[in-house]
Amino acid sequence: MSTSLAGIFAFPEDPRKTEFVLNLLLKTKEGKVRWMRKGNAYTATIPDGISVNFVLGTSIVDLALNWQLFTVRDKADNELIQLSSPGLMSFISPTATGSLLEATNQLFAAVSGLSGDALGKAIESLKQL
Repeated sequence: MSTSLAGIFAFPEDPRKTEFVLNLLLKTKEGKVRWMRKGNAYTATIPDGISVNFVLGTSIVDLALNWQLFTVRDKADNELIQLSSPGLMSFISPTATGSLLEATNQLFAAVSGLSGDALGKAIESLKQL
């Protein structure tokens, strides 16, 4: 079970966060947002210096790669959105729930699908020779 002090004192979910994630998902699927894998994160920068990050981790249950933390920051490094993945114990950020969780999971699936597997890409490049 995920616990968050931020979640205990949080106000109701801001629907604009879900709207942002859904619009980002749409632009990602259209190929207008470029995501890069950097270490243990997927990162994108969108106009006005907005940076978006998925911090990655593996599930203990099935060792699948998944997101642990999702953040959106403006060019002054102010945090606009910060969410922890369900199942991750977090004392500093609220856990995603409801429509925001669903939208964030869809975005992560699109991003991780676009990035693909580095070994898989290497195999495909060899097949092209």
